[in-house]
Amino acid sequence: MEAGDPEPHAAGLAAAQSALGRALGAAADVYLDAGRADAAAAALRRLKELTARAPLTDVHAACVSTFARARDRDSEGIVPAWQRTTGEPWPTFVYRLG
Repeated sequence: MEAGDPEPHAAGLAAAQSALGRALGAAADVYLDAGRADAAAAALRRLKELTARAPLTDVHAACVSTFARARDRDSEGIVPAWQRTTGEPWPTFVYRLG
């Protein structure tokens, strides 16, 4: 990419980040369906990392929804897998309205 004004690329970047967020969420779901909690945790880690870098509401919403869905579906598998994969406790998300 040439140096210069990044503004012409902002829409494309936002679309790519949104698509990546949806793909990582779908990957976590597929891995959980297959009983592969460690692979699901790796996809969740990537989604959480994307969320930290992408200032997009839909990416943040996809992250929160995917984490909630994963925990609801397989808390006994995904929470320990998350801790093994990241060395961190299962994340909590706090958002303020306004």
